[in-house]
Amino acid sequence: MHAVALKLPEFWQEHAAVWFAQAEAQFALRGITQEDTKYFYVVAALNSSTASRVLSLLQDPPEDDKYLALKQLLLETFELSEPERARKLLTLPGLGDSKPSELMDHMLTLLGNHQPCFIFRELFMQQMPSQVRATLAGSPVKDLRALAREADKVLNSSRMPGPAVRVVGAADVLAIREDVIAATQRQRPTAGLCYYHASSTGTSKLSSALSSADMFQRLLMDFPDLTYAHVLFGSRQAWGGSFYRHYGSAGPRPGKAVGPAEAGCG
Repeated sequence: MHAVALKLPEFWQEHAAVWFAQAEAQFALRGITQEDTKYFYVVAALNSSTASRVLSLLQDPPEDDKYLALKQLLLETFELSEPERARKLLTLPGLGDSKPSELMDHMLTLLGNHQPCFIFRELFMQQMPSQVRATLAGSPVKDLRALAREADKVLNSSRMPGPAVRVVGAADVLAIREDVIAATQRQRPTAGLCYYHASSTGTSKLSSALSSADMFQRLLMDFPDLTYAHVLFGSRQAWGGSFYRHYGSAGPRPGKAVGPAEAGCG
């Protein structure tokens, strides 16, 4: 009747001790106490890879204590030795994607039947991110699993998303620049200027002609009273033709100075 009611999961090579703990719990629940019965249940749960590793015992099992002999051989074959567990504890790869409590469970499994000490606690803390270590550095918690749960809370808090930060793109920068330019132009003093000089068109032409300073310096030698604006905005009519009569089409040359007042733009 028990053989029909019980089916053990396939043997776990990487967690042999855990598998036997579950199997023996099933035996206890169903009142299975016979060594031979437990032995056959375990054999039925072995896959081909596992069975090939203990083939010698399966082919020639002992007369007595078959189950205990098979259990011991499977644990010796697949469980880590003490030096192997120690090396794994000393070369832990860090927290990774696991929770601190999950890492603690893994470390305690590697510890086996040994009691953890202060070195074990420090090994655990070294695997934590810096913000978790800083928060728990002075923690009075002695229970290691409780310490791991505290680390879970700290880590979850540090991973909570903060306020969204808007990224300013090139279009935003250009818009801000245009606003600044517009505000500057609105605040540009116009007192004492003629209408043309104070107008936005004249201001724009003046700004675009700043690179012509060399021309202005040449003119200033002949026209000491001349301003840059007169040069930029003076026309043939405004100057009364005297500038062009003086220079002609060849550009500035020494001669009689004609000032802005004479040109009718003062």
